[in-house]
Amino acid sequence: MMDFKFKTTRKIKRIAEQFNVTQKKAETALKKTNRKAALFIWKEAKKRTPKRRGDLEASGSITPTGPALKHMIMFDTDYARKVHEWNDDHGLGPISLKKQARMNVKVGYKYLQRANDENKKEIVKLVKDNLRRLLGGTSN
Repeated sequence: MMDFKFKTTRKIKRIAEQFNVTQKKAETALKKTNRKAALFIWKEAKKRTPKRRGDLEASGSITPTGPALKHMIMFDTDYARKVHEWNDDHGLGPISLKKQARMNVKVGYKYLQRANDENKKEIVKLVKDNLRRLLGGTSN
């Protein structure tokens, strides 16, 4: 099993004050936003997983943890962690190489970590845009 915890660092009270909404409304918006961001990272990670039979890709899941402000993104096969921790020079099989060419991203080791690291700007934009959309457009 390989997992990654995603959470936003903004506090509910701060978001409520910034958008001039109740804390309950801010919490609801943050839960939806975190889920959307976790789904984005999960999809990006699936693009980066090596492929032989497709078991690793198919094992991906997202689970809310705690009060649903955090999400665990997980790939649950016996070899998920092993594949994630491969050396860069491990080598990819022919199906993974085809996938890499088709997806236009590097397939292989650190697939979950790279999905997050290589998309930081997009994730921050997604979080900001979604909060604005859910909480009324502009913040104070």
